Amino acid sequence: MASWQTVLSSNVSYGTEWQPMGTFYLDSWKNDVGALTVTLVGYDNFTMLDNIPFGDVGTGANKNLYDLAVDVFQKAGITSYNIDQSLKNITTVTGFKEQVSCRVALQHIGIAGLSAVYQDRYGVMQIKPFSSVAAGGNYTTYAGSGLYAGFDPFNTGAYTEINDGNGMKRLDLDNMWDVPEITLDKSIYQVVVKVYSSTTDSTDYIQTNTAIAGSNGQSFTLDNPLINTTARAQLVADWYINESNYNVVYKSNWRGNPVLESADIVIISNGIDEAFAKQGRIYKQEFQYEGYLTCQTESRGGI
Repeated sequence: MASWQTVLSSNVSYGTEWQPMGTFYLDSWKNDVGALTVTLVGYDNFTMLDNIPFGDVGTGANKNLYDLAVDVFQKAGITSYNIDQSLKNITTVTGFKEQVSCRVALQHIGIAGLSAVYQDRYGVMQIKPFSSVAAGGNYTTYAGSGLYAGFDPFNTGAYTEINDGNGMKRLDLDNMWDVPEITLDKSIYQVVVKVYSSTTDSTDYIQTNTAIAGSNGQSFTLDNPLINTTARAQLVADWYINESNYNVVYKSNWRGNPVLESADIVIISNGIDEAFAKQGRIYKQEFQYEGYLTCQTESRGGI
């Protein structure tokens, strides 16, 4: 397959700046008759990974997650990747219980390792623990003391106190085409994590979300054969519940910033009061260019 990088330039007084927006692999193209345009359809590595089988019963047994991830990338023919060293400290006893796709294999590795699995703008596959991605601070506004209980997004002096190196950026109303759409997703009441003692036998570890009021509600089951101890199941359940508690979805239609990537934490003017803003983690972005750039950014944060 051919590949290309999508870039955006911006004309400023001192020259032109180019920012790569992503690396994609050409799947198909067609010319639009009468419109003098060509439509190119491209995908990232995950589409390819979804079509490559990996392993069998017991594959990966007694291997650490780092080496197992390397095996998956080698099977898929991917040579450009970065795996966090911390995954060397997590070992799966049983391995996989059946053949899966390379994409599902990486998903299991990511969940067991409390990590994000993604492709960056340069086409490099990344496996990075959420503990480092989320080190920029709590999603929610720092309510209680009043210090950051909603802060002025135009007061850049506050950023040095909030930003500890994870590139928090602003989505201001001045740069938005519309006021952000804000939706509250359902909260997860209970998480069930299957703990595998062998490729055929498992027990359920159940964790209840104590951050929400009331009893009963939506339950979620994690069936991951790489989770083999109750201690690991508890870490995964706590991690999943903590992330799911940030269940406010912010959809922003704005000018866009090609520097931002999925998993980045941003500051969003919420449209209710221009003097206040919220934090959220980007999980989806769609760019369009029709003589000018527009971007639909979806992020999750707190109330």
